[in-house]
Amino acid sequence: MSERQKRNVIIISLCTVLLLMVVGYAAFNTLLNIDGTTSITSNWDIKITDITSKDIVGDASDEDSQVVDDLTANFKVNLVSPGDSITYDITVENKGNIDAEVAEIQVSDPGNEAIVFKTSGIEEGEILTANGGTDILTVKVTYSDEITKQPDNLEANLTVTLDYVEKGYKSEVPPKENITIEKLKNLVTTGGDGLYKDTYESGRYIYKGGNPNNYITFNGENAGWRIVSIETDNTIKILRNDSVTTMPFDTKNKRTAGYCSSAGSGYGCNAWAATSNYNNNASSKNGVQGNVASDSEVKTYLNGTYYSTIINNRGAIQNHSFYYGPADYQNSNLSNQIISEKKHLASSNVGLIQLSDYIRANTNSDTCGTYKLISTNYSNCKNTNWMTPSSGAYWVITTYYCGTMGLCDTYRMVANVYTIPSSGNPTTGYATWDESINPAIYLKSDIELSGSGTEDEPYTIENY
Repeated sequence: MSERQKRNVIIISLCTVLLLMVVGYAAFNTLLNIDGTTSITSNWDIKITDITSKDIVGDASDEDSQVVDDLTANFKVNLVSPGDSITYDITVENKGNIDAEVAEIQVSDPGNEAIVFKTSGIEEGEILTANGGTDILTVKVTYSDEITKQPDNLEANLTVTLDYVEKGYKSEVPPKENITIEKLKNLVTTGGDGLYKDTYESGRYIYKGGNPNNYITFNGENAGWRIVSIETDNTIKILRNDSVTTMPFDTKNKRTAGYCSSAGSGYGCNAWAATSNYNNNASSKNGVQGNVASDSEVKTYLNGTYYSTIINNRGAIQNHSFYYGPADYQNSNLSNQIISEKKHLASSNVGLIQLSDYIRANTNSDTCGTYKLISTNYSNCKNTNWMTPSSGAYWVITTYYCGTMGLCDTYRMVANVYTIPSSGNPTTGYATWDESINPAIYLKSDIELSGSGTEDEPYTIENY
């Protein structure tokens, strides 16, 4: 094996938690003038020199932490109750006389929602100076305070890989390949914030949690959008972080015929799109049905005025079906709600998310897994759902059906549309109200991405 190909491995473990450091010895590009006797005195020597625990919270305890050898350290933690945590500082030192650079950092999925890991300190591109330069990787381990019962899995495995090369030779590390849809699916997790398999629709994937790594740059807006889901057709549904405007879902008295005539004067109409027979019955009760002659004001605005402002990445947009069927107020069965929402669809370039998109984005399904549960526990539910706005409220595409609440006035069923407010509790408003517009778009199934999905390093579309 040549010097250029050498890699040394550093391992740190916690309950089988590993920190792996790969050290690469890049080739020198030096002209040696040999006159008589010449010697080379370069020395490549990157190693772990210390590991210490700190910031112990609750009953957490360090069972065993040690530097095993120059490139290996491990630690074992005992966590007793939700909220317990402990932090480790791992010192990496350059004892050689060649400046080193962090070419790449990889962090594996621990695979246990009860045990949360957070790493910080060392970043890609940092220089570890020769002759004693040090850097510290910090690993915080926490027993999630969202766990309400004893987890079945009591261990977690984490691997952190640090790849060091000689300063200036980072380019010799093979570039990362673009991320395809299939590769993105490989990031699926079963605990904490992240990408999950959708339990309601086979072949669909959704981002869940308070702040998963689903940021994406679109139309030149850096980290301005977030990935909602990977759909069964491999398109990617994205949602804009902030609103593009505030406006009524439907202007007063703009649509007054057929189905919309039942809303009464001045309340507007909640049907997203023109259709020959819209029916807002979301259960076994009778709803209101009839012809809708024209699209909603929001649909018209998004696919006209707003769509014309999309310059960058426009070619990545997939014209797609947006579902706009009704949801039963206080619904306690999300499966039935999704079926109801899919009763009506209309294709367009830009739309809004469904109410069920919001509910499914919550990691705390036991407490926040249906509309009825959220309405009781919304003060907690908003903290485990990245779709909750920091202020105000934004429209979703889903229309209202009164269900068991008794609010079955005809004008409510035809005029009310759901919104997502900062309280975290989805509610309804008359279509004529001014609410924020957060566009949703589907991206084509053949897109390729770079980045890691964090707010600092969002996914970037590479092929459109």
